[in-house]
Amino acid sequence: MDIKTLRLFVEIAKHGSFAEAAKVVCATQSAVSKAMKGLESEMGVQLLARTGRGKGLTAAGNLLLRRAVNILHEMRGLEGELAEMQQVQRGSLRIGFPRMGTSAYYAGLFTEFRQRFPAIDVAMVVEPLDRLEAQLRAGEVDLAALVAPAAHDFDWQHVRTEPVVALVPQAFVPVGTTRISLAELAQWPLILFEEGTTVNQALLQACARQGVRPRVSVMGTGQVDFMVQLVAQQLGVMLLPRVITRWSKHPGVCYLDVDDLSSIWHFTLAWRRGVPHTPAARAWLDLAQDYFQVRQLGC
Repeated sequence: MDIKTLRLFVEIAKHGSFAEAAKVVCATQSAVSKAMKGLESEMGVQLLARTGRGKGLTAAGNLLLRRAVNILHEMRGLEGELAEMQQVQRGSLRIGFPRMGTSAYYAGLFTEFRQRFPAIDVAMVVEPLDRLEAQLRAGEVDLAALVAPAAHDFDWQHVRTEPVVALVPQAFVPVGTTRISLAELAQWPLILFEEGTTVNQALLQACARQGVRPRVSVMGTGQVDFMVQLVAQQLGVMLLPRVITRWSKHPGVCYLDVDDLSSIWHFTLAWRRGVPHTPAARAWLDLAQDYFQVRQLGC
């Protein structure tokens, strides 16, 4: 039994006639009759109730019909996925990352993507968050690694929610301190990212929910290493996702858990709302979902 014969059987069941089924599949009526006799012989049961000119189904035929419809549906899905895979193998992807240090978080994903889709031409850009959002809006990149809440004209796929860590000059806190409250943190000037970024919005909104109004000291450049140096020079304090602090350690800075802040850093992969994904972008998003899900379960 092959897929072609199954399709023919389904057409006969649909039209109740060898002649009509033959027209649909562009075959002769005798070829259709021969194929059905061969199918019944192979299955060892009568599938068609031959009454007059019509062709109804026996109980066995109805059972085969239900299974055949499911099999053909799966085959159409497989054919579509294989066709899309062929497109992905020849595609291209433009993806943007922010300068705030999260790009290293995606290094393992990029490596796996290159191994799975070696022929895809991947172009990566690293920009400040506001510039990155502008590029995404203008269609200069297909996807961008942003921090939610993203702008209303973007859709996004959640990647990971990161705990918040406070960066405080060692001279500001007693030796051995591991935690700090938001109210305590607000006594010192707060160093923020470049003006207008969604990162700042998330931080300030979280402070407002706790009834805390921080004093903003410096608007940073988006270069995390430089901003950490400002903290070490005692110009203020910072709040960062824990994952970024893995690559920005400084001996003059204490890295403290914050009691009153949780779940404000939502890493996302964003795209323009209403714009269909290219096959390469869809492949990246699908792989990212699996890749980060496995790692979160392993945490």
